[in-house]
Amino acid sequence: MMDKFQPINNIMSLGLEDMPTEYKRSGRGTIEYINVPVSYDIETTSFMNDNNDPVSITYSHCLNIDGNLFLMRTWAEFKEAIDMMTSWGQLHEKKRVIVYVHHLAYEFQFMKHHFNFINVPPNGAERKIMTALTDGGIEFRCSYMLSGTSLKNVAKNLVSFDIKKMDGDLDYSLMRTPETSLSDEELGYIINDVVIIEYYIRELMMDNGNNITKIPATQTGFIREYMRNITIKNKNLKKAKKYRELMSNLTLTGDEYLANREAFSGGFTHANIQHVGKVATNVTARDFASSYPGRMLTKQFPMGKGEIYYPKSKDDFFDQLENYCCLFYVKFSGIARTANESYLSTYKAEHKKTYINNNGRIDQAVEVEMWMTEVDFECVMMSYEIDDFDVFRMYRYERGYLPTEFIEGMLKLYADKTELKDVAGKEAEYNLSKGMLNSTYGMCVTDIARDIFTWDDLTKTHDIQKPVIEEVTEENNQSKKRFLFYPWGVWITAHARYELFEAVVQLGDDYVYCDTDSIYYTNAEKHQRVFDAKNEEIMQGIKDACDHHGIDINLALPKTPDGVVKPIGVWDFDGFYTRFKTLGAKRYMVEKEVTDKDTGEKSLEINITVSGINKNKAVPWLLEEYGHDGIFEAFDHELHVPEGACGKSTHTYIDKARVGVVEDYEGNSYEYLEMSGIHLKETFYTMKISSELREFAEEMQKKK
Repeated sequence: MMDKFQPINNIMSLGLEDMPTEYKRSGRGTIEYINVPVSYDIETTSFMNDNNDPVSITYSHCLNIDGNLFLMRTWAEFKEAIDMMTSWGQLHEKKRVIVYVHHLAYEFQFMKHHFNFINVPPNGAERKIMTALTDGGIEFRCSYMLSGTSLKNVAKNLVSFDIKKMDGDLDYSLMRTPETSLSDEELGYIINDVVIIEYYIRELMMDNGNNITKIPATQTGFIREYMRNITIKNKNLKKAKKYRELMSNLTLTGDEYLANREAFSGGFTHANIQHVGKVATNVTARDFASSYPGRMLTKQFPMGKGEIYYPKSKDDFFDQLENYCCLFYVKFSGIARTANESYLSTYKAEHKKTYINNNGRIDQAVEVEMWMTEVDFECVMMSYEIDDFDVFRMYRYERGYLPTEFIEGMLKLYADKTELKDVAGKEAEYNLSKGMLNSTYGMCVTDIARDIFTWDDLTKTHDIQKPVIEEVTEENNQSKKRFLFYPWGVWITAHARYELFEAVVQLGDDYVYCDTDSIYYTNAEKHQRVFDAKNEEIMQGIKDACDHHGIDINLALPKTPDGVVKPIGVWDFDGFYTRFKTLGAKRYMVEKEVTDKDTGEKSLEINITVSGINKNKAVPWLLEEYGHDGIFEAFDHELHVPEGACGKSTHTYIDKARVGVVEDYEGNSYEYLEMSGIHLKETFYTMKISSELREFAEEMQKKK
């Protein structure tokens, strides 16, 4: 396997200075990029030293330059390789090579002291490194942020190359150092990872005119460029001008933006308190087909400049809610849940007085205040009894459908995703359209006032500053690249929550659990009319929206390769479970009947969804430990999954140098010096459910 690697000094013979280049304009001027795929990966070992301090050392560096593989065992060797790239490629800040790393944040924590970095922009959080540029023209980029998925899935989704992610060839429990021998199997694993990244970048280059500069830094970059080209940069100059005029009118003040951000909330995920800790049988699951895109088509959104409005009376307030998109700060007095679910979030609520917490949701309160939309207010009215409420500040917006060009682009992605699924030879197009469709919502709620991170290469840390809200809001208002309006995203999730919550309320006590775009319930036949009626309503909404836009309705009703019509945003059947048990949000276990494709034999399959547990490792352990009959009883607040069975590791960031001597698994001593790193340790999982929630569930279930 060693013959797969070249000596480091062979980098000098690659002729980097003669390789094809592409140019890209940026705020820093024109930058030249060598137009070849380069990938990099490290392997590390974690342990505790004699002082019981966490230590992690790097024992392997694999660099792939345009298909040429180089293996290094130390940081000194890797730095030598990078220096050669810089020298022979004549690289500098304006002439660069992009080096792709999957999960760059991990590698960067080890490498940050070994190079002089001049720009290290994170993706919203200090440790979440997106790119890292050295003064020698090496631009490290995160291929995970670009692909949005694991290396295993990246390999699976490749079209032009056939390669699989290797599993199990590296036993991470073995202590290794740069002097530990590596078997052919281990070297194969090391090679495999950088080759997958190389192939992935090659495919993206082929899909983008063989131009590496056309590949964005993150997955959202694809959809942003796609949408810009059909909105503000539309080839139809009249459409482009009209869209730009719309953007110039859709602006926000700083205070208005903050109010929208306070009102924004994601998906509704919760469990019916009556079912928490109990096993439900014969449970049906339904989900929305592309929930957010469906709402983007059929619902209406703020389509005018926000206006501060003070309702003259309660009747006037309700008139405003009927005719405008409204954003307001409201205080509820004497509020108590009457439905089978609690809508209001304790996290979003302010000035809560004497309230009861239903696992992050407000069951009842003497007083509670918050920002919300008129859509959220409808959800509150359908699920709570309220003594009184007062509105202190309100913005109202003209209500309308999203722009036609934006909707046409979104529907094209939905049709592609539906029509290309499982079509041989169209895997790349399918994966791209699927990822871009999912991003059409995400880019709408990108925070325009995120913290400002400035890299300090002396301390190897970021200086963090809070933005001046009025300044960044006005900068966003004036941006010539802008084709979105932040309130759209606020209302998208609000509409989706309303659709979901309406079904939750109508299902009554048979509702068991829901998560953003899916719902689980019993007595399916009894409630068929609920979903039939909702789908009729959604189909009418699709027709009305398409009529408004002058769009062919078939774009919203694409067919699968098997000829099945898949309307966007309707309730679909998503499975039947013989047993279902939830312990709260993001914690549930299911059992369903499966049929073997080869033998036709039927069996019962167990699965779990718990944040912090790898189901592929935990379920086999649970079955072995408790058996098929006892596993649901064991799935409770006292559940403990030991190390090695939950499939998760704790990450400890090390920001101080570690020096010492360690012995590898072969018995060889090694003197190490690691400037920084991340210590990984397999961890156990213990179910933590507050006594408050358990007592509340017991009390509510007794009342029934």
